[in-house]
Amino acid sequence: MTDNPQVDAWNGESGRAWVEHADHFDRMLAPFGGAVLGRLGLRPGDRVVDIGCGVGATTLSIASIVAPATAVGVDVSVTMLGAARTRAMAAGCSNVEFRDHDVQEEPIGVESFDSAFSRFGVMFFPEPDRAFAHIRQSLVDGGRFGFVCFQRPARRAIEQNPGIALGFAAASQPDRAAAVAAATETMSRHIVAGRVVMGAATWVVTARVS
Repeated sequence: MTDNPQVDAWNGESGRAWVEHADHFDRMLAPFGGAVLGRLGLRPGDRVVDIGCGVGATTLSIASIVAPATAVGVDVSVTMLGAARTRAMAAGCSNVEFRDHDVQEEPIGVESFDSAFSRFGVMFFPEPDRAFAHIRQSLVDGGRFGFVCFQRPARRAIEQNPGIALGFAAASQPDRAAAVAAATETMSRHIVAGRVVMGAATWVVTARVS
């Protein structure tokens, strides 16, 4: 089994902090997840897995679309999954299931899903090639995988950070450019392995048998 540092992180302080501020984070990130779900074109009856589901907001949204099918949320954080189950019960949502599962370690079944979704979850894979291969195995031929994640470089991390996007939009172009340049210089000192893993990007891919 691969040593995945994310398991410890999200079952520790990171997971507890996210649960505590879940409503704030969900409001901030909702436009990104909504954009991906809109492009996936989910329909009632679709079998969908939400990868890195966290506290379950996106899984519940998926469940409302695909009912009566069950939406499955997977995450490595037992802390956040507990909060997700509590949310589902409070919402009276019965067609949802949350699993403690590390996608990097093994697929979520074989050809078990029509679509896969992730909102800022895939960027935490220490071995992305392995994890994405397992996601592919979990999808039927022609299945779709839509995700949003942060990307490089540092400049894009600043320009596309959801927490400051509105402020940038309201600023004049010269002020915005100066702020981005200053922040980019600072963040560039903290690049690891050639990248700062931030800046939003949306992707939808289709699974095909080669």
